[in-house]
Amino acid sequence: MMFQTFLVDSENRVRVIGNPIHNLSIKDLYLKEIAGIEAVSQPVTTIEADSAEYHYGVVGENMTASKKIILQNTGREVFRIKGITTSCDCMTAEYGWDEIPPGGKAAMTVEYKAEEPGDFWRTITIYGNVPGKSVTLDFWGTVRK
Repeated sequence: MMFQTFLVDSENRVRVIGNPIHNLSIKDLYLKEIAGIEAVSQPVTTIEADSAEYHYGVVGENMTASKKIILQNTGREVFRIKGITTSCDCMTAEYGWDEIPPGGKAAMTVEYKAEEPGDFWRTITIYGNVPGKSVTLDFWGTVRK
């Protein structure tokens, strides 16, 4: 994420700026520009997590900490997940579902692999048919030896 990615045309003019690996909306722009594939629009709904941020507390160096988060579809349409990106390779998100019906809930487990001592603040971004196309959640804590 430290480096920006540019899609250029045959005359080296910049067509799209952004990393399609870390932002699925940028991926849609790349596909549109390269292959003419237009993202299929879906009815928009809203989802809410049981918290906007999650505290891991103190995590031992080289240990893995886990948080279970609950997402609820508070809208009127089915929420369809498109993907999840994390702010670093030290975070993973696991879930066993693709959709959440209106009023329904679904669980996701977010793991953090503590690599270096000190405070940390990481994020996961959930992409789907929500306003703005994504929801970002914050995770923080302290790594100690």
